[in-house]
Amino acid sequence: MLAFETGIYDTIGIDLVAMSVNDIVTSGAKPLGFTDYFATGHLDVDVAEQVIKGIVEGCKQSDCALSGGESLTIQGSCFL
Repeated sequence: MLAFETGIYDTIGIDLVAMSVNDIVTSGAKPLGFTDYFATGHLDVDVAEQVIKGIVEGCKQSDCALSGGESLTIQGSCFL
């Protein structure tokens, strides 16, 4: 919600990597690579670019390679 209010979205990507890396590190392992999956109901290219730049920055800060990723636009609603 804060990202929407401020228009700053790169921190979403940084936090995403940080939380994933933290889960690995707390189990005693070292993260080697990170694969992202960016899915949205409506693609806002500017927002997506900021989030993915944040993922790249998060990987740099964590000394973890960005090994791949995928982007997907899902039309309509998706319920799990």
